[in-house]
Amino acid sequence: MTTQMRPFYLLGLLLCGLSIAYPEEIGNIPVIGVRNFSVSPDGQFLTTTTFDKVSSDITIIRVWRVQDQKWQIDIKYLTPVHHVTFSKDSKHVFMIRRAPDGPGTIAEWIDFRADKSVKSCNFDHPSQFGRIQVLDGDRFIAMAPALLKERDRVTVHDFESKKNTTITLPGATIEKILFSGDGKLVALLDSKTSEVSLWDPRTGELKRKLQAKPQTSGLFFPSDGKSLFTHGGGGERWDLQTGKVLSPVAGWALFSPDGRFSVHVDDWRIRNRKEPAALVFRSELPDFEELARIKFLPAEWPRKLLAVVPQHNVVLVHSLGGIHFFRIPKFKE
Repeated sequence: MTTQMRPFYLLGLLLCGLSIAYPEEIGNIPVIGVRNFSVSPDGQFLTTTTFDKVSSDITIIRVWRVQDQKWQIDIKYLTPVHHVTFSKDSKHVFMIRRAPDGPGTIAEWIDFRADKSVKSCNFDHPSQFGRIQVLDGDRFIAMAPALLKERDRVTVHDFESKKNTTITLPGATIEKILFSGDGKLVALLDSKTSEVSLWDPRTGELKRKLQAKPQTSGLFFPSDGKSLFTHGGGGERWDLQTGKVLSPVAGWALFSPDGRFSVHVDDWRIRNRKEPAALVFRSELPDFEELARIKFLPAEWPRKLLAVVPQHNVVLVHSLGGIHFFRIPKFKE
């Protein structure tokens, strides 16, 4: 835990008067202004995307090693970068960026160990899109327009066939886009109705609709490929074959890839700024056991939860002081 943050934790304890299990903080990256973040599937590396200190026109992508929090390479671009992730085999960084000489979008694969571009391609899509999701940095990319009034449709681009498939939901406002791990489904969340529709990204065929709870704001496909989490105003885990609810999920959560571990946000206390709030670390199915929690005063609340890395039993939290690495002692693989 950093020296600056320690007094806030202690004060939180005094105000709460509760016995709290605290995870051990095992590292810190003092990077400010992170716009984009991703973790490699093998849990060995992470990327941060920031603007250059001198010019906001320059985008800097830095690759870090999770084990020792040391940076591996810097990649700089003179055009905005919209999305950064890793390939499925964790060997390449994949990014979507605006073409430097006019309208259009470029997809590029970087071998970050050798610091060289191994493949790039242009595809026909306006650069002004607002929601984007990529499947493993390998096969598909799904994009929704930036303007809310136009966000009733999603364009899915297949890098193998180089074809676009457009999915339209008349009257909807598509807030979330998510591919299943096997690439057979793409889930779209309508923020107006909290309805989730599941589509075949290759054909644009509607497979199933799920009516989530009001104010649902998040989607997650666990690696088993058999279920879907919806979370936000009140969460649920759905059976994809039957379309039925398997179990409830508490509030807004961030999940480990296998769905066995999650971090829940005590957001009611944050909105009301009444008292220290908590990140609650817990197991999911079948026992929902609470593993640990971290208390924060409202002024020190992390801006964004970034990722869960179960391979190293570590949770990463983006706060005002950078990226923090926590070990959850009770969590077992």
